[in-house]
Amino acid sequence: MRFISPITRMLAIAYDWLCCELGFNGDFSRLTFDPAQVPVLAVALQRTSDCTTHAMIAYRTVAGTLRFFHFANHESLRDETNGDECAFAIPLLKSEDLDFLAEFCGRIARASWTVTVFHEEVC
Repeated sequence: MRFISPITRMLAIAYDWLCCELGFNGDFSRLTFDPAQVPVLAVALQRTSDCTTHAMIAYRTVAGTLRFFHFANHESLRDETNGDECAFAIPLLKSEDLDFLAEFCGRIARASWTVTVFHEEVC
């Protein structure tokens, strides 16, 4: 896991305060397009077409592989390694909570079951 120095964190807090004072909301230092910057867990956002997006949970396995846990096509729960061109929002949680959530995603994926949702098209 990457170590964040106290000075870096203090600067990030000052930056967040300034952004909020200027009318921006959120911690922009926790957003990245680089998968290598995902420490343990993140919400991955992917543009799938000009007018649609897709959200996934990106998590690292014990071996360090970044996997993407998502509900594909609103029909099946999938765990994949391919998450091309995603934006990552890294949640501000305690490290033990991040570790727990990453392991929880892995356990669900290893349970080898598929969830299918049946729905009707509404015109």
